Amino acid sequence: MLRLRLLIITAIVINSCAGEQQTNISTYDANTEYKDLLSEKTFIAFVESREHPLKWHDSIPRGRLLESLRPKRFELTAQPGEYFVFQLGIWAPNTGHDDVSLMFTDFTTTTG
Repeated sequence: MLRLRLLIITAIVINSCAGEQQTNISTYDANTEYKDLLSEKTFIAFVESREHPLKWHDSIPRGRLLESLRPKRFELTAQPGEYFVFQLGIWAPNTGHDDVSLMFTDFTTTTG
């Protein structure tokens, strides 16, 4: 029984450590390193699913930053009637924004 518990705990630890490793870059370093790409950006939006919480305060995952500088379509699929959680983070690299507003419309496609 002890071996089984030890095996389960080991599997959980290995599984939790096997996720993608994200390297963060400080906002100061990001402004320095990507100065040319950020110079004309009023803000950068980071869209993320609920499985990857946005919890950065003074740094940004380098991969997320680069993805956001080359915008692409962000698609998530939900079932009818499902509560589907996603997150939106905003970073203003060149100025502070005290008044940010967000407007949503119905999340429907042309086919419904």
